[in-house]
Amino acid sequence: MTYQDDGTDLAIVTGMITVRPARAGDVDGIRRICIEGWRDAYEGLVPESYIERSVAAFYGHERILREIEDHDGWTGWVVAEDGERLLGAGA
Repeated sequence: MTYQDDGTDLAIVTGMITVRPARAGDVDGIRRICIEGWRDAYEGLVPESYIERSVAAFYGHERILREIEDHDGWTGWVVAEDGERLLGAGA
C-alpha cells in the first residue's frame, strides 16, 4: 500500500485499486454504484416504490455534486477506482 499526495488530495493505492476523494466527474459513477447497491440490498424486502423514492432522495445528481463540492464538517465522498472505472463509493 502506498500513499500519493498531489497537494490537494491524499489517495491510497493498493495494487491496482486507488481510493481517493471524489471529484465532480465521479457523480454518475457514484450514482450508479449506490443505486445498484440499494436495489440489490432491498429488492424483495421493501416495496419497489420505497426503493425508488429513497434512491431519488439520496442519490440525485445535484445532491451528490453539492456534497462533493461542499463537504464542511465531514470527509465527503470517497471512491475506489481501478484506473478505468469506479468500483466503489462511500460517504
